[in-house]
Amino acid sequence: MLKIDTLKNLIILFSSIIICLLILEILCRLFFTLPIPNNIEEAEKAGLIYDKRSKFQVINELRKKEKNIFPATYPIEWLKEEVREYEKIFPLSGLSYGKSVYCNENGNWSVLPNDIYGFNNPPEIYNKKIDVVILGDSFARGACLKIENSTAGYIRNYTNFNTTALANGGGPLIELATFIEYAAKIKPKYVFWFFYEGNDHENLLEEKNIPILMKYLDSNYEQNLILKQDEINAKIFNYLKKKEEEYLKNNLDELIITKVKDPKINKTKLIFFKIKDFLLLTRTRYMINVKVFNKKYSHHKYDSDLLKRILKKVKNISEKNNIEFYFVYIPTWQRNAFNLNDSYLHRDKLLKDINKLKINVIDLQLTLNNKDDPLFYYTFRKNNHFNKEGYKLIAKEMEKFLIK
Repeated sequence: MLKIDTLKNLIILFSSIIICLLILEILCRLFFTLPIPNNIEEAEKAGLIYDKRSKFQVINELRKKEKNIFPATYPIEWLKEEVREYEKIFPLSGLSYGKSVYCNENGNWSVLPNDIYGFNNPPEIYNKKIDVVILGDSFARGACLKIENSTAGYIRNYTNFNTTALANGGGPLIELATFIEYAAKIKPKYVFWFFYEGNDHENLLEEKNIPILMKYLDSNYEQNLILKQDEINAKIFNYLKKKEEEYLKNNLDELIITKVKDPKINKTKLIFFKIKDFLLLTRTRYMINVKVFNKKYSHHKYDSDLLKRILKKVKNISEKNNIEFYFVYIPTWQRNAFNLNDSYLHRDKLLKDINKLKINVIDLQLTLNNKDDPLFYYTFRKNNHFNKEGYKLIAKEMEKFLIK
């Protein structure tokens, strides 16, 4: 009898715990948003038409009118083992002709021109002296918007400063390499280094395992990439051709149709996914990790010594060439959505290190702190890149140092 009572009590206890957790999950879903946006749904809510085509479908359509249309490439791709083994150079840019299809967050695919060095800028900007260089990853590139709505585009169009964004994606070592190979030779008046806290720590941990990137910390190492664009073009064209052939082989159905063949099947899968997601307490676990234990991105360790070596070298080269160097701190959506403290993603330690190096800092988080609605600057207010107002906000902060 005692065993039966004990079993009943255990069943009641576990049932109560499960019910409480499910109630907690419901509350988390009501009051907190996971940083995984459904941009199609958000666009529909806003009354916008969302282009549901894949990147390859967009490329195929555009090629009917214009031959040289390609997917955007990223230096991070050369970190892959199968590429790294036989490559003689490490490209930091893309093709120097045609256009690149980049990304789609707001409903429209961004199609960007390629400049003479393989970055996404209007090619004609090099017809006159470059005043400003922006280095960084997707935020510096102006991800998922038209080129005129990027930070560089805004400065070009609304100030007298001729600006180029040397930003094809990557972390601090790739950006150091880009600075040495291109920016230092272009010799602008200003260099703005965008640091995105969401992935630059992680990227640096990957990049430091690549010997050719670590060589840039040596005194005089460079690949002379600015003089090797023909070689870069050939290499990237062959790489993209191979990838397109693989895509054609493995994703034939996606190339033929632009809409789902049977929406009922898709809805069934979606319902199953939502039930599974709810039962796994996805929202509750996320909120506990972020708000209580501050664990999100905990695997993004901060290699303070390496980052300081990188920035010290950039600062020294800048001073020798009379370039004003600025470090631009770009916060994550999570920091603003959940009001996370400065220990999150090592922000406090990093900014302390930058100040010790006596490097000029533009801290965009401080700017957002003074705004009534910081999430307004992110596409659909979700965990996306900035919208055009967000990129404009960065440009406005930069202008304060350009117009003295």
